[in-house]
Amino acid sequence: MTIAKLPLAYNGTTSDDYNANYVASGLPMTLSGSVSTTYDGYGTLKTQFGTYNNVVRLKATKIDNSEFSGATTILKSVSYAYYIPGYTTSLFAITEITTSIKMEGMGEVKMGTTKAAYLYDPSFLTSNKNAYLQDLKLSVSPNPASDIISLDFQDLSSDHYKIRVTEQDGSTVLEDNIFASKGESHSINLSELKSGLYFLEVYSSNGKTVKKIVKM
Repeated sequence: MTIAKLPLAYNGTTSDDYNANYVASGLPMTLSGSVSTTYDGYGTLKTQFGTYNNVVRLKATKIDNSEFSGATTILKSVSYAYYIPGYTTSLFAITEITTSIKMEGMGEVKMGTTKAAYLYDPSFLTSNKNAYLQDLKLSVSPNPASDIISLDFQDLSSDHYKIRVTEQDGSTVLEDNIFASKGESHSINLSELKSGLYFLEVYSSNGKTVKKIVKM
């Protein structure tokens, strides 16, 4: 999926469609959707962490369809992300997500709308020098899960890892810093989280990965 093409052109728009078929816990799942991103603003951003100049704002409109066991979850979002020079992760973002569900034999039913704004601690941002780190070969099971998920570091080297679980609006619900040796596994307790879709982010000095996880 292409979010934006470099170099950015003011008021320029990048659009892309995406789809994937995969199996989670033995069940077939299909993901499809579209995203359109526009470079629509620039200027100075003042935050509790400092004042940043030459900030770029990207507006993204996205439709995400997830098909699972005869049901389709539809996420329609509009977000504004603010990027500071030298970094590939946004410092600040505002987003609105509308969630709907479509069952076999039924029309689309709107479940609700979530509005959120989040500000990242700059220590979490990914700089350009780390933008092209390899994708970590990390497995997560079970997925979907009702309480505990296990991260398998079998194919990874011994290293320090930063782990974070976020909601769809980007807000952090769980985070941890661990040292894992090759062949070890690490458990994460999701029992306190409400049912839904989350993103698992794992970073090390050698790579990074982001995976979707479903809390039953």
